Amino acid sequence: MKNEVITFGWRYGGEDYVEIKDIDDEIDCLIKQLQEEEFEQPDDEHTQAYVARADKMLLTCYVDGLMKLSNSKDKSITPLFHVAQSKHEMKGHIVQFIEKKLSSSEEQGWYQHSSNLPPRPGNDFRSFPSKT
Repeated sequence: MKNEVITFGWRYGGEDYVEIKDIDDEIDCLIKQLQEEEFEQPDDEHTQAYVARADKMLLTCYVDGLMKLSNSKDKSITPLFHVAQSKHEMKGHIVQFIEKKLSSSEEQGWYQHSSNLPPRPGNDFRSFPSKT
């Protein structure tokens, strides 16, 4: 697992391929992109960024704190959803995902249906779509 490469897909496009040992700054950058707007007007077109593992598992994070766990190859696997309340919580889930230690149970706040989720946005995140 030491040499495994993780793919980071950025909010405004592009990807970086990073070895697991070098991911801390990349995770911080991903979360910062979700929390900060590049322009004066909130950008509701570019609302997500993702982290992908070699096993085709994907964790997509959104500007409102929503997180989606899915399999990019096997669409028969039902995605799970969670709302992170803080950047610290989001980072913890991303690290656990990368280390293949993420507990994605309902007891941990991961659900198959968005109707079971707490209200969005999470405390550290913004509403989507923006209310301008």
